[in-house]
Amino acid sequence: MSGITFRGTGEQDNGIWDTVAAGRSTGPNLGTARGCVRAAVLLATAAASASVGAGVPPKSFEVRLDDTPPVRLPVHGFSVRQMNAVNVNGHYWAYVDVVPWTSPFHPNTYSTSVHAYESDDGRNWRYRGEVLPRGEAGAWDAGGVATPTACVAGGRILVAYSGRGRSDGAGPRSIGLATAATPLGPFDRRTAPVVSETGQLDDPILVTPPGEEGRVLLYYRRADSQGRYTVSLCESRDGGKTWTPPEVVLRATGDIRAIEPLDGKWIGGRLVFAQVEHFQRGGMKTALYVSSDGRSFTPCRKKYLNDWLRAPVRFAFGPILTFVPDADGAVRTIGLCGFTGGAGHYTHWFFGLRPQKDGER
Repeated sequence: MSGITFRGTGEQDNGIWDTVAAGRSTGPNLGTARGCVRAAVLLATAAASASVGAGVPPKSFEVRLDDTPPVRLPVHGFSVRQMNAVNVNGHYWAYVDVVPWTSPFHPNTYSTSVHAYESDDGRNWRYRGEVLPRGEAGAWDAGGVATPTACVAGGRILVAYSGRGRSDGAGPRSIGLATAATPLGPFDRRTAPVVSETGQLDDPILVTPPGEEGRVLLYYRRADSQGRYTVSLCESRDGGKTWTPPEVVLRATGDIRAIEPLDGKWIGGRLVFAQVEHFQRGGMKTALYVSSDGRSFTPCRKKYLNDWLRAPVRFAFGPILTFVPDADGAVRTIGLCGFTGGAGHYTHWFFGLRPQKDGER
C-alpha cells in the first residue's frame, strides 16, 4: 500500500507527524487538477469550543491531487446535489439528491427522492436508480426526501435523510432513517423521524468510528424559529436502533449566519468534517474541521478550501465536498459539486489524490 508523508509546518510535537496510506490522514486536502499546485489542508492538534471558528491554530499537512483529469458523474436529465459515498465489501456505493431538470424547484431539492450510484474504483460511477422515494401521502416525509448519508453498521446499510412535509420546501423538516441488507435495498423506513426536536432539521451525516462495532454518530443541522443554526449529535450503540438525545457540537456565530454539514469521515484516527458556512454579508464557503472524539471540533488553519483550492470546475453550493472511502478506510478520491453549463445544471467531479514526489516541496 502506497503512502503519503504529511509534513508539519511548525515544530514536531504531539505525535502528529504521520506517514499514512494515501489520504488516510488527519485531513486529506486538495490542489489543482492538472498542475498539482500545492494546496495545504491545515488541521488542528487541539480541541476547540463548540462555536464555529474557535480553536487552537493547527499544524499543516499537505496532500495533492494526481495529474489525471477529473471524472464527471453521469447524469440523465437531472442534477445531482448532495452525495455521500460508502464502501461495502470493497465496492463503492453513493446515495445522492436527484433534482430533475424539469422540476419547478430546480436547483433546490424540494419534492425530490434519493437515488444510488455504484463504482468499481470510486471515480467512474454507474447510475442505479431510485432507492428511497418520497413518503406516502400523509406521511411526515411525503413532501420529499433529500441530503442522504450512509454507513454500514450491524451488517446493514443505514441511510439517513432529511424528510420534508411539503413539496415546496416549506413547513417542517426532520431526519429519517432507512436500513437494508444490500446497498440497493429494499429499504425498511422508520415511520417516524429519528430525532424528536423542533425546528428545521436537515443535512444529516452518519459516521462509524473505527473498531467500535455498532457505534454510529449522527450529525445534523438545526435552524430554530429565530434563525439560529447549530449542528447536533445523536449517538447509537446498537447499529442505529436507539439513539441518545441530541447535543450541540457546533454553532453559527459572529459573521457566520448559517451552517450546513456536507460530509464526515473518520480518517487516521480523527474525524474530518466538512460543512458549508453562509456569511452575514452574503456568500458561502466550504469549511473543514477535525475532531479526535467526535464532539470537540477545531477548524483548519486554512479553514475555507475556496481560499486556496484551484480546480477546473465552477463550484456549486459551497462547493459540496464528498470523501470517497476505500475498503481499508483510506480516502484517495474526493468529489466536488460544480455547474455543467449555462443552464444552471450541476453534478459532481471526482479527483484522485497522489503521494508527494521525491524532492518535491
